[in-house]
Amino acid sequence: MKSNIHTMSSSSQCPICVESYDDPNNICSTICGHVFHNSCLSEWLEHSDTCPMCNKRNPAPHRIFIDLRVDQNNSNEKPAKLVIKGIPPRLLKAPFFKPVLELMSVMQVHISESDIKTITRIANTLHVTFRQVEHMEAVLKNKHKLKKNPTTSAIVIHEVVDPEVKALFQYSHKLKRIGYKIFFIRDNKVFVKKEQTDSEIEISSKETVNRIYDGNRWNTPSAPSLYAISSSTSNQIPVEYNNEVHRYINDSD
Repeated sequence: MKSNIHTMSSSSQCPICVESYDDPNNICSTICGHVFHNSCLSEWLEHSDTCPMCNKRNPAPHRIFIDLRVDQNNSNEKPAKLVIKGIPPRLLKAPFFKPVLELMSVMQVHISESDIKTITRIANTLHVTFRQVEHMEAVLKNKHKLKKNPTTSAIVIHEVVDPEVKALFQYSHKLKRIGYKIFFIRDNKVFVKKEQTDSEIEISSKETVNRIYDGNRWNTPSAPSLYAISSSTSNQIPVEYNNEVHRYINDSD
């Protein structure tokens, strides 16, 4: 256990005592989302009624359950995290595995407790980290099944999105002007397409958006040129290439 803890980042330390979380039964979180040793926070709250990190009053600490084991084979992979909102408060009681696994059953996703790395409650939401990206993808693929069940229809599940990806997703909506209708995020990557049957295009940067926009807008129908007029037969005649038109305009001066 100790060798695994040494591989964890410095952020995996209690801000009060600045020591690692070596006991999964001695970890708690405040309602404002900060994590501490349960023993450290209990002692702190004997002398103060504010969160040690943000000074929020009455932080309402609650136990959280974290698997402190580090998977060395997947240590470089981006965590597979989901946020679950809308679970009735009466069900948000530790251990949080129970409501999560019940949702997995409704979605017909075969995930066990050992497939879940961490579950953290922040206010009335659960933040779930899976050991493998495939587990998260299975949940996202089947989450629509929750809407078919009256007891779970109000529950919302979405992937945790990096702020940079969220900003890029919002910027990509510029492509609506040239006919793109479908915008979505998968594996913290932005994708767009015009129709459901079209191939998806990955948006890796704002430059990608601008390149698509500039390359397509010239292909869209535009208004007639200012350098064109209509004759009596409704044919458009470029002024600069028709001497008779020039003479007509000059004679009218």
